[in-house]
Amino acid sequence: MTEPHNVEPKLTRRHLVQIGGASVAVWYLGGPTARAAAASEPAYLRRASYTGLTGKRFAAVTPGGASVSLRLAAVGDLVRARFEPSLRGHDAAFALTFTGPAANFMESGISRLQHPTLGWVSLFISPAGPTTTMQSYEVVVDRSGR
Repeated sequence: MTEPHNVEPKLTRRHLVQIGGASVAVWYLGGPTARAAAASEPAYLRRASYTGLTGKRFAAVTPGGASVSLRLAAVGDLVRARFEPSLRGHDAAFALTFTGPAANFMESGISRLQHPTLGWVSLFISPAGPTTTMQSYEVVVDRSGR
């Protein structure tokens, strides 16, 4: 049986340049982890999944089990996007505004929403604004990492 030899790896200038170039490219392009994370994000956590659904109806089941029909009124930026321009139009940081009849008022909490395109999703939804004959509700999604 032969003994293993202690061989030190030879690091050349060429290897350093190659490693440095590859590192810069990965950092500049967001890296494979960033691309993999974006690709693995569930559709219901991306703004692009909702932009074509404005005006469409969603079925909602409240935490108490009541069924409510909501209409997606708007897909917009987070309030803080006014001060952080990089969040404007961000696919992982957005707000959804729904409307529904005030008679079926929903309290804040995690509700299950269903749409044929997205299927069933669970999101935290809160009443927003004054109650009239229609009630506005807001969902905030912020996965921007900020």
